[in-house]
Amino acid sequence: MVHAPQRDLAAFGVKPVDPLICSGPGAGAHVRAAYLGKNLAKLDDAEIAANCNGGSRDPKADAAVRFAAKVARERGHVADSDLQAVRLAGYDDAQIIEIVLHVALNTWTNYVNEVAGTEVDFHDECLLATASADGPPYIQHRGGPPGFLHVLDEQPIAFVDFAGNRQFITQGNLSENPRAQLFLIDCARRQRIKIWGTARVVEGDPDLTARLMPPGYIARPEQVIVFNVAAWDVNCPQHIPQRFEAADVAAAAEQRDKRIAELEGELRLLRER
Repeated sequence: MVHAPQRDLAAFGVKPVDPLICSGPGAGAHVRAAYLGKNLAKLDDAEIAANCNGGSRDPKADAAVRFAAKVARERGHVADSDLQAVRLAGYDDAQIIEIVLHVALNTWTNYVNEVAGTEVDFHDECLLATASADGPPYIQHRGGPPGFLHVLDEQPIAFVDFAGNRQFITQGNLSENPRAQLFLIDCARRQRIKIWGTARVVEGDPDLTARLMPPGYIARPEQVIVFNVAAWDVNCPQHIPQRFEAADVAAAAEQRDKRIAELEGELRLLRER
């Protein structure tokens, strides 16, 4: 098995030959690798720069990154000498296949997102974390109908900030410290995503507000929050309790009741014969 830091380095390897990883919705693969490389794998800036250019100062990691770049650049048509080089660096066949799969996953998801213009359309709430200049953290719930989070461009996520308790703590924090985090959890699917970046408040922009305002939603828009994504990560679902929305449960119950009624009707007809 290829260790997680080396899997993230493979994402760097795709970067020089697949510009979508750096610019489109798939940019998360690259910035996630950069974030984890610096904060978890404790790589220094020189090593991260080498990874961004398709290499590494560590001989074994260098072989993996260069092999990943070659797989992406040649669309899998690598030479025997390429395979021999990565094997000599200490990778067995199972690990080589894992590197190839990681490259394919990064490339495939980038293309799908670009073609589909993927929106964050499944979620109806999130947690927004901010902090003041001197450090005290603050978490605020934000919600709306599914799709209230919008992807504006290559990186920014934006949403309308509705009138609430009028404490304006989030706005105050962002005015002196733009660093922020979004936390999304989907209990029905047992998924959660952490997104790091910077955020800003946009006031007095009626066109942007109208663009982001959920149609038919009864709420008073106050301002817009624009969140620039720097990195993201997916948490393990192990301890996420599975819960379902009341509307989804009601719809499923309605379908069940309809089916029961149909079967009871068929049973009556059979008994009358």
